Amino acid sequence: MPHRKPRPPPPHARTSPSTERDREPLERALREVLPAPRDRAFVLRCILDEGPPHHRGASYALLRVLAEALERAGGAPTSLAERRAVPLRMRLPPHLGRTHDDDGYPLGLPTAALDEIFGEGRARDELVEALSAAPRARQRGDDVARRGAALAHRRARSRCEAAASARERLVSSTQARLAPALEIAAGELGFAAASWLFVGEVGRARGDEGVAALREELGREFPVLHYCASRWLEGERPEAPDPSPVLSELEGLRRLLVVGIEAPELDALVAALPSELEVGLLSYRLLPVDWGRVLPNFGGRVESVDLGTFQSWAGARSALLSFVYGESAGRIHVVPALLRVLGPDVRTQFREIIGWDVLGGVPAPYPRWLVEIDRSELSVFIPRRPHEPTRAPAP
Repeated sequence: MPHRKPRPPPPHARTSPSTERDREPLERALREVLPAPRDRAFVLRCILDEGPPHHRGASYALLRVLAEALERAGGAPTSLAERRAVPLRMRLPPHLGRTHDDDGYPLGLPTAALDEIFGEGRARDELVEALSAAPRARQRGDDVARRGAALAHRRARSRCEAAASARERLVSSTQARLAPALEIAAGELGFAAASWLFVGEVGRARGDEGVAALREELGREFPVLHYCASRWLEGERPEAPDPSPVLSELEGLRRLLVVGIEAPELDALVAALPSELEVGLLSYRLLPVDWGRVLPNFGGRVESVDLGTFQSWAGARSALLSFVYGESAGRIHVVPALLRVLGPDVRTQFREIIGWDVLGGVPAPYPRWLVEIDRSELSVFIPRRPHEPTRAPAP
């Protein structure tokens, strides 16, 4: 019989990092709402000792971060234990019914943060139900609400109330407020333009500390912002784009179809183009866009082009331009819309397929909202000018 490698153990059987020596910070954070030592021990056991190792490790990591944030904020307000909370009932077999009054966990789910963010209604009720689904989720949700209450009590520190998703992560109310605004800005200005806008405003108002906090809050969801914030901390500041390399590639052309949007680059390019060159902007975006608000910014020089008619812009004197978000080892990151128009048939219908790098580096930790393709898919790649830091990188 052929030799077979032994199968690895299932993920839930793998050993998780030991958390025994670090329980004290969690217990210390729970003392405000669970003064009885045995209640605290029970809750911590449900979170850290029960269930699959990866669940326990994830719960511990999240709670440790919350405990650290709460401690830095000065502790929970004294009124926290008196706030309205939803009881967390044990999910006993339904045929048993309620035969006693201790079939719940000693820790309730405070709903003040959820009430403020979502208000009364189905969305809030569904979140409460989801957060009550299991002991680990229950405790996680309580700590999120508790962190929100503590930080709202200290509004001067500007760490907003927190909420929790049902399944896997914590979302602070700062993120809940900024993320939708950043998403709208990214849709209508571009990922890089919106990111530099947010980073710049925070940097001017709160300095590098505020930029680092913004990167921590939103960087995972918006990797281009993570990259721009990191560059800001290294001394880089956004510069006026130089469209001259693109202009040289467009000489003699009649039509330019742009896929994606980066407002500063597109503004500079359109202003410098000859009046006889037609400019179209593909009105297909992963993010919602109000094109009636975007297109007038170009003074009638740019018209909307949809997926069904974009090939009417093709021709031997036509070019297709898309913005690039970093290049590494011959691979580039672009908006998904480019894949919708960059088929084998289309590649031969445009004279040039131009990529204009607006970042100069690859977003981290994960290029969400973007796709990776080979640079050879382009006929022309225009790199971003390298930036020389004006000061030493921040630690």
